[in-house]
Amino acid sequence: MRKCHLNTCPVGIATQDETLRAKYTGKVEHLISYFRFLAEELREIMAELGFRTVNEMVGRSDKLSYDVKNKFWKYRELDLSPVLFKVDDDKDHTLFKSVDQDHVIEHVIDR
Repeated sequence: MRKCHLNTCPVGIATQDETLRAKYTGKVEHLISYFRFLAEELREIMAELGFRTVNEMVGRSDKLSYDVKNKFWKYRELDLSPVLFKVDDDKDHTLFKSVDQDHVIEHVIDR
């Protein structure tokens, strides 16, 4: 729904509003366990690939592979190399947050 950050989560998972929270019929413990297992699996996959942090993975398309040879006819001939292209290391072209972004949000008139 992309509304959870507004404290209006329609299913009641990500809200502090008691009336909306009452809509969530599951147990909070199950949700916590789900995210804990999800994080654990992510850490295991990252360790297999040789990463310690998510930031280290940013831009590492060399770690991705694809196999479409025996798949559906529409994408059997699909060439993903332009998408998986990795720019050579360069001090002017970094892969992770090289410059702080200024979106000039504080100057927006119609807040």
